[in-house]
Amino acid sequence: MIQRLLSAACCLCAALLLLVSTASAQSSRAAQIDSPAPADRLSGMVTIAGSATDPAFVAYELSFSLDPDETETWFPIGERMTTSVRDDNLGIWDTTLVSDGNYQLRLQVFLEDGTVLEAIVDRLQVQNDTTPIPSIVVGTQPAPTSSTPTPPASVADPVPTGTPLPLEFQEEQAPPAPGSRVGRALGLGALAGGAALILTGLFLAARRDIRKRQEQRKMRNLLRRSEEQMKE
Repeated sequence: MIQRLLSAACCLCAALLLLVSTASAQSSRAAQIDSPAPADRLSGMVTIAGSATDPAFVAYELSFSLDPDETETWFPIGERMTTSVRDDNLGIWDTTLVSDGNYQLRLQVFLEDGTVLEAIVDRLQVQNDTTPIPSIVVGTQPAPTSSTPTPPASVADPVPTGTPLPLEFQEEQAPPAPGSRVGRALGLGALAGGAALILTGLFLAARRDIRKRQEQRKMRNLLRRSEEQMKE
């Protein structure tokens, strides 16, 4: 009897241990997005919260796509992360970089054996453009406007090109002063006198040079004659 009770207790303990290990393994293995939730309306910088854990965890990656996505094209959000996360921020999605519309988020957790855990949140509405769209009611008429035309603003008549201005707008030119003519004449006379002196000096110098050369020729001729006479 005692042996039967002991064997039953051992079986019960083994079952409890198996349940505890299975529960702990399941609790340590998760790929879950807690926020945002399906059908949420998003704008600006959106924080993605959840869990990405597993005993054989390698990395996790966030991505988004259109909803529905017929081509199954996913665009990464940030870089692939190599640190596990439990009930915390997984990343930030800048929704201002995409056009307004319906999207879905995906979390992928990569394990050592090549297994990929996945969680998807769909029906997310991105709306960053807050400009109100005017409502148009069928059958309504626009408010009547005044039939009296507004007179145009008065504009000064431009002065036509080539038309001489009135005498009061013309600048009066003062007649040249008498002293200015005298000064101009004196200046011209001084220039002429200076030029005459320069020419005279050049002429005298050239004349002196010519005479000097003539005298040198005479001296050479005299020396040549005297040498010839001495040889005879």
